[in-house]
Amino acid sequence: MRKKKKMNRIKNNGLFWFTFLLLVCISFPVSASTDAKQGEVDVQDIVFSHIKDAYTWHITEWNGKEISIPLPVLLKSEERGWDLFLSSHLHHGNVHHNYYISKEGKHAGKVVEKNSRGEEVKPWDLSLTKTYAACFSVAAYCFSSCCVPPVGIKSIRMKPPEDLPG
Repeated sequence: MRKKKKMNRIKNNGLFWFTFLLLVCISFPVSASTDAKQGEVDVQDIVFSHIKDAYTWHITEWNGKEISIPLPVLLKSEERGWDLFLSSHLHHGNVHHNYYISKEGKHAGKVVEKNSRGEEVKPWDLSLTKTYAACFSVAAYCFSSCCVPPVGIKSIRMKPPEDLPG
């Protein structure tokens, strides 16, 4: 009985624990340090590299290895026709069927190909990029949370009150 009373006291002090944890987090500020050898940190580059559209969905790095989800690339070339493959084929500057991700120029960051004349041209790109994948996943979440009833809940049939006039 005494143990149960003690647990209730801890649960009722939730505001106290929340405030305590918030103060602990605020009291230890996080700072980014740079070495003179590495140069300055370019915050704008870091932020835009996370926001910009990409052909892979980068999740994290674990023990120096990148963990990401390769997304499907669907291209229509004037010379080759339709091609469908995963973006992992283009990772780290690889070339796949003369397709690669351009590093500079007006098509920087987009899939381009070298045609038979040696020119860099942009094919029709109907790929599922990170932005579209995020939109589809949010739409699926909204649909599942609004339109699909939770498992285990039976439908409740409401009856109108019988004592209403009219």
